[in-house]
Formats: sequence, C-alpha cells, structure tokens
Amino acid sequence: MYFYYSMEASESYNHWAMLRTMLGLVTTGISHSADANSATHDEFETLQLIAHYLASRAAYKQVPALKPLATKISIALLRYADVLPADRAFYEAGEDCKVFLIIFFIRNKIKRMNIYMYVSCTRLFICF
Repeated sequence: MYFYYSMEASESYNHWAMLRTMLGLVTTGISHSADANSATHDEFETLQLIAHYLASRAAYKQVPALKPLATKISIALLRYADVLPADRAFYEAGEDCKVFLIIFFIRNKIKRMNIYMYVSCTRLFICF
C-alpha cells in the first residue's frame, strides 16, 4: 500500500484511515488477551502509529496551511525506516523538505535584510 505512487491525497487518506482503524482494533484485541505485554502487541502498536502518521500526513497535504506539519510528519516517519521502505521514506521527506526549506530560506533572508537595513539606518542616524 505504501508503494502506490499514483494515489490521490484524498484517496490515500481514506486507505490509511481504514488501515489505522483496523490496526487499532487488532491492538485492542491483543491488549485484552494473554499477549497483552508481548512483542506482538508492541509491533502492532508501532504499525498503528505509522498508519496514523501516514493518514495525518495525507490529510495535512490537502490543506496548504498545514503543509509544514506534513513535512514534519515525513521527517518523523524516517524513524521507522526499518518498517517502511527506506528509499521511499527518504525520497518523500526530501521532496517535502525542498518546498519547506525554500520558503524558510526566503523568509529568513527577508528577516536578515530587514535587520541589516535597520542596523544601517541606525548607524546612519548615529553618524549624523
């Protein structure tokens, strides 16, 4: 499911949300059984958390104001590169960071220019 490159954002959210719900039911079922504190329970909790991150990222990518959060989730998913395909996880995080870093760079450049202009104006004012 993680390899569907042509999946639309709204369609991918529905798939990830259904997977998250199913894994939540499995995790709840395991927690009420004899395997409550086993490695299997921990593994399914991890898979549920990954599905939650992927569903949240798909939802956040649909809203332009939330794209920085989607970028942060892409970076957080790199923690699970042993479960997810590492090349795909790093590729998507890199693609998300490109846009985010360009905006960050431009914003900081404008802030530095304003500070430099303020310092220059202050020196000019002090000199006179």
